[in-house]
Amino acid sequence: MDREHAAGRRRRRRLIAAIIALALGATLGAAAPQAFAGPKEAKQRYEPSITLTVNPRAARTNRHIDVSGRVWPVEVVGENVTLSVQRKAPRGRWTPVTLAGLQVFFYAPLTWEGTLTTEITGPTASLQSWTGRVTYELWNADPDTDRINVGHYAEYSMTKATGTYTWTDGGEDWKGDKMQHWSLTYSGTPVQDSGSLRWYFAEATVGADTIPIDSYEATAVHALTGVLVVTWEDGTVETLPGIASGVAAWIWPDARSPEAPRPVLEPGGLMRGSYVRTDSPSAGFTESSRWVLEPSDYIFYDQLGRSGFYDWEYTPTKKGLYRVRVSGAQTADHRAFRSSWHKVTVR
Repeated sequence: MDREHAAGRRRRRRLIAAIIALALGATLGAAAPQAFAGPKEAKQRYEPSITLTVNPRAARTNRHIDVSGRVWPVEVVGENVTLSVQRKAPRGRWTPVTLAGLQVFFYAPLTWEGTLTTEITGPTASLQSWTGRVTYELWNADPDTDRINVGHYAEYSMTKATGTYTWTDGGEDWKGDKMQHWSLTYSGTPVQDSGSLRWYFAEATVGADTIPIDSYEATAVHALTGVLVVTWEDGTVETLPGIASGVAAWIWPDARSPEAPRPVLEPGGLMRGSYVRTDSPSAGFTESSRWVLEPSDYIFYDQLGRSGFYDWEYTPTKKGLYRVRVSGAQTADHRAFRSSWHKVTVR
């Protein structure tokens, strides 16, 4: 799939939907009224609201009607809403025609791409580092529409990494009957670049922990097999081919520092950060990492306006006056909610 074309189609869909809503005046938003709320003991994490757009307002039989809308807040992604269609009978009574269960989706950036540097320093002159560019690509989405339909997060896999790995060291040791200084250099060929990234586009609860909105976690592994060259003080060179090496980075979680807070996106929408930590089991080794990752699509970033969405097509088979409404059931996190009825004339 051409990801750039997919992103372009997504932007055009959003723009067209906004123009249609403005031109037709067909967007009807309604927060849940108190009289429609559930039992008082229901946990009220937030008050949801929903919009309904129907296009066109006047249709013909056997031609589909587009029904779509947005649901706030974004935490409802993955939940279902119910769309009701009724037709007015000759005597004036509204008769149910169909019910449809629609899932709430979310568009996430297709990729996060940027720079990553990881260094591991040893107790002597040892230094291992990997510096380069990485790309994480969305994977827990519909492959044709890049829509997220479950959970409060988007997951990505590392699909590309280009960079440079170096390993240098030095010290002294006996060579023959003499103590000599030596230096080590390493040049390798990548055999594995892998990793994962998870971005929470909504606040989530996992067990007893509350994970804040826009927090993230990621890993990166760069394994290599290359040539190790040891140069002695007397000029002797020893070459050891086929040596495996590499570095790994954990942006979060950090098992050795569980109290470390999760990093969160900067106001501009970047994943930017750095850390330095000591690897206790490996006496004296210190790891440091720096990263700057940019999203492929900045449309998502407005937290206050961030929402889920749904869409559906309905094809009336009879003429008459129809009305459409969408609603969401009460859950442990929110009250029930529904939109107003929206009428459509079918000729």
